[in-house]
Parts: sequence; C-alpha cells; structure tokens
Amino acid sequence: MRNMQNKTYFKLIVFILCLGVSALLVTPIFAADAEPVPAGDSVAPPLLRAGLEQAADTAGLMPKNTSSVQEVIGLVVREALKYLSILFIILMLYAGIRWMTASGDPAKVKEARSWIINATIGFIVTLMAYQVVAFIVGSIKIEG
Repeated sequence: MRNMQNKTYFKLIVFILCLGVSALLVTPIFAADAEPVPAGDSVAPPLLRAGLEQAADTAGLMPKNTSSVQEVIGLVVREALKYLSILFIILMLYAGIRWMTASGDPAKVKEARSWIINATIGFIVTLMAYQVVAFIVGSIKIEG
C-alpha cells in the first residue's frame, strides 16, 4: 500500500513538473503575439526608449531582417539547440530521480545510469552536429 502511494505521488510530481516546463515553453509564444507599439505612440520618453532599444539590441532581442540563407539556417539551428538542451536537462533530472528512488536495487541503478549515459552521448552528438553545421554554413559563400 505504501509503495503504491509513493508511485502516485511521484507521478503527480512528474506531471506538475512537466506542466510547469510546458508553461515556460509556451510563454514566449504569447509574448511574440503582442502588438508592438509604434515609435510615435510610445508613452516612454525618447531617451528611455532609445536606451531600451539599445539594451534589447545588445541582448539580441530586436527583430532582425533575415534575408540570407545563412541567417535563416542559423536561427533554425539555434532554436533547435535550445529545445534539445532543455530536453537534455529534463532527461538528466528524470534519470537522477530514478537513481535516487532506486532504493539500492542494482537493476534500477543500472537503468538510471544508462539513461544518464545515453542522454550525455545524445547531447554530445547534438553539439558535434551543431559544430559541423556551423562550419559548413560558415564556409559556404552565397552572393545575392
């Protein structure tokens, strides 16, 4: 009976964590749908607005006109790498929780260790693929 309660609580905690992570992933989408305020209609003083625009540009948050193929590929790869990094962290947390809840059972510890090793190998392969794509895109010269 006690073991069943532990499994139920564990499933509830994992569900709440997944729900929270999903909410964090969806939040930027809602922010992107907001209508921008035209420059003349801003309620902020011009000096403050210029400072905010400079800070946003430095942070890479200002929308840019992506016209070249290299920039589009770079944006796609950067977004994919972001989500794969989040997936790696989730897998590592899941494997760590499995290891901690193994209660000394060697089979469960071995399974959790294999999750950690596989997640790490997958992340390393992802980073290597990113380096290959960055090298190829950097070496291609497209004139238009």
